[in-house]
Amino acid sequence: MGNDTYESLLTKDKTGNDTGHLALFLIPDSVGRRLVARLQDGSTTVYRCSAPVSSDEWHHVALSLSNTGSSPSPIELFLDGESANELDITFKGLNFTVVCGSAADFPKGTKLEGNLLPWIWGASASESGDGADFITHHFDGELDHLRIRSSETTEQQVREIAESFGFLSGQ
Repeated sequence: MGNDTYESLLTKDKTGNDTGHLALFLIPDSVGRRLVARLQDGSTTVYRCSAPVSSDEWHHVALSLSNTGSSPSPIELFLDGESANELDITFKGLNFTVVCGSAADFPKGTKLEGNLLPWIWGASASESGDGADFITHHFDGELDHLRIRSSETTEQQVREIAESFGFLSGQ
């Protein structure tokens, strides 16, 4: 992976600022690579970023979306069972700028329900039209045990799932 690109793990996205776009990708920085989750609703975008992620090792990654406003953020990112919301990190040099931990006025109740775009695993459709006709930023690795839940997942539930696969920090 070059230092001017990123690898996508998951997208439900396309070109433009429609409601409910979601992306999870690895982005290079000066200390390695970080996981970045992006949720976009109209012109507002929120990013959640992890600490540096080691390559060539399995990791448990989870996202939780809050449609009810019960969480302080509409999106939470977890890495190996732990909250992965690093703050005050800015990435530049790509075709966009990522400012982690921002978007305090993100609209509550943002949903993916109205997003009829396909789920893309291991690549990105963020440069596509409505039909995911242009797939880019392929993930160079393996994905396993993929699941989508219809309800918000708490931090404790994420820890229990990560623990069941042996992915708690310090193990």
